[in-house]
Amino acid sequence: MPAAPVAYAFRLEAAFKACLEASVDKGYFTPSELAARMGVSERMARYYLIDLISLGAVEYAGGGRYRIAENASKALLRAEVFGSEFLLEEAVAEALAGSPEAAEAMLERVYRLRKRIEALGDRGTLRRALEGLAGVVLESEKAIYSARDVEPLRPLHIAGASYESLLRSYVVAGGVVLAAAYLGSCVASLKLDEEGQVESVRYVRRPDLKSFRGSQPFDEGVLELALERPELLAAGRKLAARFIVSRMTFEALADVVRSDGVELALVGGSLLPHGFLVWASRELQTLRESMENSFLELLEAAEARGVTLVGVVPASRDSRFFAAVSERLGAGLSGVSDLAFLSYVLDPWEYTAPMRVEKERGREVRNWYEFYWKVGSRLLKIEYVTWGDPLLVQENIVRALKGNFYASGEPVGVREARAEASKLVRLLEAMFRGALEVVIRGEGRGSH
Repeated sequence: MPAAPVAYAFRLEAAFKACLEASVDKGYFTPSELAARMGVSERMARYYLIDLISLGAVEYAGGGRYRIAENASKALLRAEVFGSEFLLEEAVAEALAGSPEAAEAMLERVYRLRKRIEALGDRGTLRRALEGLAGVVLESEKAIYSARDVEPLRPLHIAGASYESLLRSYVVAGGVVLAAAYLGSCVASLKLDEEGQVESVRYVRRPDLKSFRGSQPFDEGVLELALERPELLAAGRKLAARFIVSRMTFEALADVVRSDGVELALVGGSLLPHGFLVWASRELQTLRESMENSFLELLEAAEARGVTLVGVVPASRDSRFFAAVSERLGAGLSGVSDLAFLSYVLDPWEYTAPMRVEKERGREVRNWYEFYWKVGSRLLKIEYVTWGDPLLVQENIVRALKGNFYASGEPVGVREARAEASKLVRLLEAMFRGALEVVIRGEGRGSH
């Protein structure tokens, strides 16, 4: 007899706690070690590991070893069972709660990072080194500008795009684990008046639930990844969701660019998820190609109508600016991001001259530029694609966005789109859960 869903859920919870205990000494564990702690066969332990990986709680570390997922302490690791629910979050918090020694070690790490920057010299030295990149690496004879005296661009018609994806795992009859990804994207087309107030707004959503009448293909925004795409493990499922929801966003944004007469099209985050490496999965290759084709269609629409595409990245992981300055100073240091470096160097409301990006992790990109802007105390990376003068276009971007940032660092348009995308995803989740409950209850009545 297969394990009942509720019973299996609690066994999974026990398996996760055993994984935490087994990883204390070495940071990893093997299926045989997990089996010994649980008093089950190694084969059964491997079944538990497969489901824990699908829940995002455990990840494969190579060499036949496993470890607790890096984001396990942040994410809500939940498997829902109809009629019951169990949480893994408390086990994670209990096992990973910071001891005084852990807190001290974290402080030491932060101090080491700070010293890596200070080792290059004082801020004046670093600013002069950054100025030395002007006309060489940067697309201007000046490296640092200030937006304090820039006049905002008003009135203005902009489009802001954002998306959200939510992965949930469900344990259904017989202990079967379903992995559902809920995907939603939205574009907010806004007109701002002379005072910078929103005059009108139009939302374009994907999937568009209101207009669907059953007579056209339905991009429903819900993927089941465990049964329908079994070749994708936990990391692959996240990539698949990212590629698909990005494609949906590009298609919606292209529609707005073609029809609404916007001057600027903003995306929350990087313009294109161009840094992902996809190796052997044909499924992921196909999804990425579909996403990139949609992006190329968006580029064509933007070029035809003279619209600048802009990505606003709140937490960049790149280090191009730091690498260029480090090379110029002969410091040879590594491991410091542009985010840390330029947060230290720039004053509030200063921004760098644009840098042309020709390749990103081996992938060629054209007409792509980026710069950093310290908006108050937040450092944002601004990516943009233009076929004109990159310096003049940068000035227009700064003028358009100045005065239009929320406290969160999001520009107007993007925040509104994100809120709508979030509501859409929650609605999709409720619809899928409701449909799942109806089917399961119907099967339960039919079995009697």
